Amino acid sequence: MSDPARDEVRRVGPASTRVQSFSGGSARFVYGIVPADADEAVDLGDVGLDGSRVYVIVRRRIGALVHDCPAEPYDSGDDAAIAQWVLAHHRVMQLAMARWRSVLPMTFNTIVAPSVEKTADENLLAWLEAEHDRLRERLDHLEGKVEYGLQVSYAPAVILRQVAEDVPEVRRLEEEAKATTSGLAYLYRQELDHLLRRETEQRVRELFTAVYERARSCADRVNVEKVKNDTSDLRMAVNLSCLVALERYPELKALADEVAGDEGHTVRLVGPLPPYSFC
Repeated sequence: MSDPARDEVRRVGPASTRVQSFSGGSARFVYGIVPADADEAVDLGDVGLDGSRVYVIVRRRIGALVHDCPAEPYDSGDDAAIAQWVLAHHRVMQLAMARWRSVLPMTFNTIVAPSVEKTADENLLAWLEAEHDRLRERLDHLEGKVEYGLQVSYAPAVILRQVAEDVPEVRRLEEEAKATTSGLAYLYRQELDHLLRRETEQRVRELFTAVYERARSCADRVNVEKVKNDTSDLRMAVNLSCLVALERYPELKALADEVAGDEGHTVRLVGPLPPYSFC
């Protein structure tokens, strides 16, 4: 999933018409966009960053989840404080998903500031008006869908053993290496190592393709994320972000269970999450 930026501030340009400003505070920290009705005044309570009160500013059929803040980014040299802010942002997105069934999360530190002539609320409302159709279309597309992270890792030692058992050429090279002089044995061993690497890479590619195609069959969209090594004993072969309709989650779960049942495979299925990777 995408990592929230610590120092990014987005400022929305001035509005073309004046509208009534909302509650006090010089700027608005924007968590995300939801399909709120024009007459829907929602206060989620003190659930935001540092216990900030989170509420909705609505323009027609979309609303912005915000809290009041200074016109400057949240920044700290304390990693623990940053982690708490990001976690609070995530909790607000989860609450929004539960209430509206659709949400467009904003990048962390998306802050709408006042301009010379307009308040932060006026600038935010102007942006919601200008982007209304596009945002509403995306919200409608995401309704009832959530994100899952699917990661599959393998144990190299297990894969190597399976290759040695399944590929006759591997057994032949091992026998030749044992039966010849040291110089020839070295050459046979080099050829064997090359063969083992090639066969292992092929099996990892096949594993990725099989999981990816199955995930695509039950997800609206699938993003391929960068793989990373888990531990010294495991290597990640698959790292996917999947946008899945709630009713199709059992299919994704069945895929994860099936792959986890294969020897040497470890599977992590993370979610449901707001659709961070698809916004």
